[in-house]
Amino acid sequence: TQVSAVFADPANGDFSRSASVPAGNGPDDANVTRFHQLISEQGLTLRAAPTAVTPAYLRQLRARILQDWPAPDPQDDIPENLILEDPDSGYCYRYADRMDYPGPPSSGTVCR
Repeated sequence: TQVSAVFADPANGDFSRSASVPAGNGPDDANVTRFHQLISEQGLTLRAAPTAVTPAYLRQLRARILQDWPAPDPQDDIPENLILEDPDSGYCYRYADRMDYPGPPSSGTVCR
């Protein structure tokens, strides 16, 4: 599921679940309260992350994930038929196609 925001208002320290996150996902109110208490107890200051999540950053991240994709191994619960979809291009990649990113997968893997 892709949502526009994970947290309600992180710029102002509100890390409760955003209204766009489906119920049952994300942090519950008790954990958000506990996090605020720990932040206060430790004297931490919240600030923006130094890396902006831009489309270029996401492409770099996808390339790294595909590059470092471990070989399928039943002992590691990595299924042989695992397919990763690139939402920008619509291409789907299997392990054997991982180095084809960002181009089309050489195996002709089709998204379902």
